[in-house]
Amino acid sequence: MQNVYILSEERPKKSVVYQLLLLVQSHLNNKNIKENEILRLNEEKTNFKIIPEIIDGRFTFNYLVKGIEIEGINSIIIKLSKGYSSFVDFLVFIQNEIPNPEKENNLIFGVEETKTRDSESRNTGVYQRGSKFVFFEHFYPDSKLYMLYNDSNKDSKVKPSETSVFGTSLYKNLDVSLIGKDDKWFESFRSIEDLIEFKSSMRKPPKGNVPVDINLDLNKNLITISGRLAKPANAGNIGHDPNIGALTLISSVLRKLGWNGKIVITRHGVSQTYINRNKKNKFLLLCSILNIELENIEMDLTEIKAYIPSQYWKYENTSEKVTDIFLHLLCDYFDIPAIYENHAGSERGYFITENQNIVIPKKNKMNQLYYIPDVVIANHKEKELLLVEGKTYENWKKGIEELENYPTFEEDFLKKYYPDYQFSKWVTLYSSNNQDELPHKDVLLNVNNLGQINLSDNSPKWLEKIMKKMT
Repeated sequence: MQNVYILSEERPKKSVVYQLLLLVQSHLNNKNIKENEILRLNEEKTNFKIIPEIIDGRFTFNYLVKGIEIEGINSIIIKLSKGYSSFVDFLVFIQNEIPNPEKENNLIFGVEETKTRDSESRNTGVYQRGSKFVFFEHFYPDSKLYMLYNDSNKDSKVKPSETSVFGTSLYKNLDVSLIGKDDKWFESFRSIEDLIEFKSSMRKPPKGNVPVDINLDLNKNLITISGRLAKPANAGNIGHDPNIGALTLISSVLRKLGWNGKIVITRHGVSQTYINRNKKNKFLLLCSILNIELENIEMDLTEIKAYIPSQYWKYENTSEKVTDIFLHLLCDYFDIPAIYENHAGSERGYFITENQNIVIPKKNKMNQLYYIPDVVIANHKEKELLLVEGKTYENWKKGIEELENYPTFEEDFLKKYYPDYQFSKWVTLYSSNNQDELPHKDVLLNVNNLGQINLSDNSPKWLEKIMKKMT
């Protein structure tokens, strides 16, 4: 029998993995799973486990899904991965052997997942994924793509913002299937004129901002799209992520709708010097894929296209999150949950209390940036919290220093919502060069590239017991 391999850039959440497996089941049965069925099942308690695989005392870098069986499938295996450029959150394969990024594999679909509701973010939640979708289609033009909204039910009865309607309708033109979001508000654009008319009817940004305006000139065989790419406005760079996504999405859909003429981005704020020095820039790679030009900028799209990576993804074997995700899922397997997570390169989680899920603001009451840890583990039985900062081995000293950055987080969240709990602060390390020792008393755990696991003798007794059971 074959295996299901789920490659994840994020910490694999049970609710999301469950829905991925429902999609696998629908694929195997050659049926489309119904939207309301996904929403209903997402609310049910899932009793399966995600287990770090440890053989002969070493972590294999596999996470095994236990407690769910799919007919015709032997094992369900999750592995951390990352892209060479814009990369969707999950790739799902069905095959006998572990996927090889250098070879052809049986990819059945890709999934981008978000917990951000339209009420929380108009632009970030809809536009910034545009570049991901275009890159995915470039590498996998025949594979299915899903957009999974993992926490959007509260928005389902309220009409989304114009930005959300416009952006999500663009998704549908790119054949992105929506899961977990009410589909009634969104419809593919029927024509180029239809798309331009809708965008023109949307509310304009505040005076002084550059609007995203689309203009068609049939006489010149030209479509211009205004949109600032530089951030800050006078930087001359390409750093405005929502607009990078918006301009990419619009241009891609225009091509899908049959536009073969010029597409030129105007009022972008990008300098010629920046273009000359940054030909591997993500947006420039997208320009080469979609044949987009920047007004008053000289660039050779054929030359830039040569910089597109030959592979879409690779296994994660360098990031600090290898170890802090390992600790997170190890504890979760023994029903010791994380009440907050912000693993490197992953979406911020909610701060979980007994009665609510709290969005931690980017700035505190003093208008200062919050320093937040990578994960907070809560042993409710022992009433103990572990505040964990993940680092690569070569940055362990920086990790120790950063443990002193959290007094505001501790006061505003740990002490406020868990006043009866004791908490300790730790660093976890991942070594990509065989290092296995613990360099400091505040280093809780080190995992190296050989899978060797070294837990501190100073660690909580309950964590020692967990590790002994697993090894």
